[in-house]
Amino acid sequence: MERHIKISADQSLVRKTNQRLVLDAIWRHGPVSRTRLARMLSMSKPAVSDNLSRLLDWGIIREKAPVKIKSGRKPIPVEGNREFLYIFAIDLNYKDPVFAIGNLGGEILDDLSITVSPESSPETRISLVENAIRLMLSAHNLTPQQFYCIGISSPGIYSDKNDVYDAEDNRAIFDKTLKNNIVEYLQQKFSLPVFIKNDANTGVVGEFLYGTGQGIDNLLYLCCGEGIGAGIILNGKLYEGNDYFAGNLSEYVDPRRLKAGKTVEECICTAGLLEGIRTALSNGADSCLSPIPPEKITFKEVVSAYERGDPPVLEILGEIAGEIACMALSLASFLSLRTVIIGGEYMVFRDFLIPRIREVFEKYRFSAEVTGTFLKKPAGLYGVLGIARNRLFEEICGRINPQETRFGPRL
Repeated sequence: MERHIKISADQSLVRKTNQRLVLDAIWRHGPVSRTRLARMLSMSKPAVSDNLSRLLDWGIIREKAPVKIKSGRKPIPVEGNREFLYIFAIDLNYKDPVFAIGNLGGEILDDLSITVSPESSPETRISLVENAIRLMLSAHNLTPQQFYCIGISSPGIYSDKNDVYDAEDNRAIFDKTLKNNIVEYLQQKFSLPVFIKNDANTGVVGEFLYGTGQGIDNLLYLCCGEGIGAGIILNGKLYEGNDYFAGNLSEYVDPRRLKAGKTVEECICTAGLLEGIRTALSNGADSCLSPIPPEKITFKEVVSAYERGDPPVLEILGEIAGEIACMALSLASFLSLRTVIIGGEYMVFRDFLIPRIREVFEKYRFSAEVTGTFLKKPAGLYGVLGIARNRLFEEICGRINPQETRFGPRL
């Protein structure tokens, strides 16, 4: 009896694994014929046909018109159905959240950015999020039933089991209490599964699946700007470490700052950049920003000064580039990673920062490809699409029980 149960369980696992292999291959290589799938996966044609039949019944894949050939039976290719279900992705950043509708192919079909005043109450902020979602649904004549889930990319540390927000961050427009409640709130309002992930982790997944990191199994992504964080791909998988704190650089310190009680992040994030510029101006630096009262200088004005080649701004950015380079080099060397991608708000300075970061790598003879993100939208949005698609595929192939996950009984 025990042997019979074990054999049945093993067969079930093999069936689920094979179905996922077939599904992934179709999405990666489709349109593709059944014969090519069988050859590619070293699987028998009957096994491929059996798995395809189930996936076609779901609607997650679809058949295309038969291929024209001179003689014999015309092969019918299959491909992924990108519009099987949509995904709502939110980049819940520090100032201006970005909302996007995406499909299962990782394409962002439309996006919307809103400005949230720091003085707004938590109730007002969460209402703006809800209204932005409803506005986009209405604009595209879509209903929540056409979506798989709502995924959120946000600064902070989040548990994969219960979505608890574990990190204090007073700079974020959505405070700890609101982030704890936003998942439940949106689930109730839209009757959809909702998940929330750290923005550096969604960023590295986005780069890995759809950006510069495609085809690279070991990858470091540094999100630099309002905050500093790292996302890590090891052996083709997102590495989050114990308690999901891997890549958290908010407490990263060096000996020079121990006495001052400051972290590296505090010194090189946008707040540190602004503080450095204000200090330089108060010390008499000649800058195009001099006519502006120091407390009135904003990041937008710093970007404008950078574009004009303002010497004090370039000097401080040079110092920040050195700090980012040392941080990136230490992490890449420790983990033996040969690809480093820089993203975040500081990519407005990419032509200045990236060459200087590369110089540090070259100086210490560490061979690695250092580049900035080339994704047209925030990398975290693409990461949300990839994470959601993977979860959907796992549910379809029966590798997880929807009743026992945060996504709930969706399919």
